[in-house]
Amino acid sequence: MEVDRQWLRPSPQNMDFYGPVLPRSAETLALAASIARAGVLAPLLADSEGWIISGHRRWGAAGLAGVERLPVIVVDWCGRDHPERFTRALLESNCYRHKTAVEKLRELAVSGAADADAAYRRLRESREAEFRLRALPQELAIDHVDAGETRTRRPIAATEGEFLAAVFDVLKDLQEHLPISLRQLHYRLLNRKPLRNSRRRTRYANDQKSYKHLSDLLTRARFAGTVPMAALDDNTRASIQWRSDRTVDGYISRRLLQEFGSDYRRDLLQTQPAHVELVGEKDSVRATLERMAYHYRLPLTINRGYASIPPRAAMVARYRASGKARMTVLVAADFDAEGQDIPRDLAAGFRDDFDLAHVQVLKVALTAGQVERFNLPPNTDADAKRGSRKAGFVARHGRAVYELEALSPEQLQGLVVDAIEATIDMERFRVEVEAERAEALELEKVRHKIRTAILEGER
Repeated sequence: MEVDRQWLRPSPQNMDFYGPVLPRSAETLALAASIARAGVLAPLLADSEGWIISGHRRWGAAGLAGVERLPVIVVDWCGRDHPERFTRALLESNCYRHKTAVEKLRELAVSGAADADAAYRRLRESREAEFRLRALPQELAIDHVDAGETRTRRPIAATEGEFLAAVFDVLKDLQEHLPISLRQLHYRLLNRKPLRNSRRRTRYANDQKSYKHLSDLLTRARFAGTVPMAALDDNTRASIQWRSDRTVDGYISRRLLQEFGSDYRRDLLQTQPAHVELVGEKDSVRATLERMAYHYRLPLTINRGYASIPPRAAMVARYRASGKARMTVLVAADFDAEGQDIPRDLAAGFRDDFDLAHVQVLKVALTAGQVERFNLPPNTDADAKRGSRKAGFVARHGRAVYELEALSPEQLQGLVVDAIEATIDMERFRVEVEAERAEALELEKVRHKIRTAILEGER
């Protein structure tokens, strides 16, 4: 039968899957020229209400050609009362068209339930499951902040030249370990003792005055562009950026063509007889510990002092999920009253709070022997620390206390690696590494197949 073109309507589902018919595209203009010469040769398919199932491009091109009567096959079994049937018919009618990667994945996304609203609802729910927004109070008191007078940072003085050169030398020596914390840089400078002020002949020392001068110098140097911002890190002040994409095309290109398989991480410890975890006392050594934890696939927990209940419970949950008979926890903490007590507190908590009998806690750094071995400088702020355990520590070890940052990144890395490799079965670990190497090749083959399939579909 023939109907007026105005009776027919483009379906929203077609727009969702394949986008609008572009009236000025080369393909549409060519089809319009053909229709002007010979008419619409293949009938369109529509439901009883005029919603187009097949023939959206013919409908759009006919409008450009000035053709107002179109041949149509009308079906009454897939109208608004049967949305899933309608969508299935639309997809089937387009099964032989050339499609972009985005169009193909839109079709796949609705192969089970082809409702755009439902698909979006599922996407939104999956995101919200990862991060539940907190309810804001009904009334918010918001202050407008005045930035105050313009301030100008003082330039780096010529008398600070040797000081800045020493900073450059340290950063150059540690370039494989960057970013580092300001505290780690402080301890490296104690080995060099550069002149902070060449005119006054003031040398860098293990005191608060030198440390504050270093902080101020690095602030000015970074804003002046002489020291890269990324050279120093401050993990005590968290910043979160959510990964997002501008369009679904960009997401598909990134995930399927560029990043597919890049986030695969084989569990290199799956065949180990014991579950092993790494714990650090402070954020300032996170970067060094993360490198080692990643290399061996160890779970890493960073605490600011003693571990609270949530990270302890998470460690226990991972241990129980592993199905292994025992757990070993490697701890890196300062050599002071709290740092010495943190491993004991962890062990007692596992035993008393979680009823775990087969847990071994080892302090891998910082120990009295390591302080002596590396001839580490003490922390001059020790007297500022108060606590019930300080008297016992002083009676046993003396008043000097030492921080993890006093170790160079290489020294801390070496201590952690030695402890890990003494704890795990290295032969089993090497077998898993070789298996991951073989899997990487398999992933590359799959990525090539996906890329080829998508590019062929684009032609």
